[in-house]
Amino acid sequence: EGEAVCYLNVPSKYRNLIEKACGKDNPVLGQVELIEDRKYGWVNCHIVLRLPKPKPYEPKAWIGVDVGWNKLATSIACTVNPHVKFFNPTIHGKQFKTRIIQLRHLLKQYARKGKAWKKWNHRLKYTIKYAVGVVAKEIVSKAKKLKAGVAMEKLTFKSTTKGYIVPRYKLMIAVKTLCERKGVPFKLVPAQYTSVTCPKCKYRNNKNRNGKRFECLKCGYKADADIVGAMNIALRAVTTPQM
Repeated sequence: EGEAVCYLNVPSKYRNLIEKACGKDNPVLGQVELIEDRKYGWVNCHIVLRLPKPKPYEPKAWIGVDVGWNKLATSIACTVNPHVKFFNPTIHGKQFKTRIIQLRHLLKQYARKGKAWKKWNHRLKYTIKYAVGVVAKEIVSKAKKLKAGVAMEKLTFKSTTKGYIVPRYKLMIAVKTLCERKGVPFKLVPAQYTSVTCPKCKYRNNKNRNGKRFECLKCGYKADADIVGAMNIALRAVTTPQM
């Protein structure tokens, strides 16, 4: 019996994070766990780091993010200095839309026929999880580049998700968590009437939206319906004080 000493070779991309987590200024340290793999004779080292959250910067603009049933997510930046200005519209996750729709169709077909459908269900869940992570990183990277905050609709876990490509609540939580890690300001705004309100004249009518297209019945403003939703979310974020 005795004491065993193990030297851990940490990749360079994780070395700085471990030094931060093990520093004297961090009151809550992480933990290290050694797990023996008897099948292959290895010892796996699991490291959990608890890093202090960076303080959010002062945003120069706000990016509204709309999670739609036709697109995974749509974002646009807005500023009111000195006048209301929208810029940099982006459609996120276009590369995942067809794949997710195909997997859902295959899953329904195999489930109805009583065939092996579990593997397709696993593939669908993995693809959605991967798409949510990629889209969240794109949104937060865009916000950091523009020195802007991120605003999304205030959703609950029971929010309607049927018909949407990815669960709206899951994407909102992913973006919120990543913003907290990166020090990007994050804000939730009311979700009511964002897709049927004109961002130019503020006229609200359910008939303004017709499927994928938006056309204001009062001023005649035309745009993509998901872009309009993101514009209204960003506008609400700009006009609402930070909590």
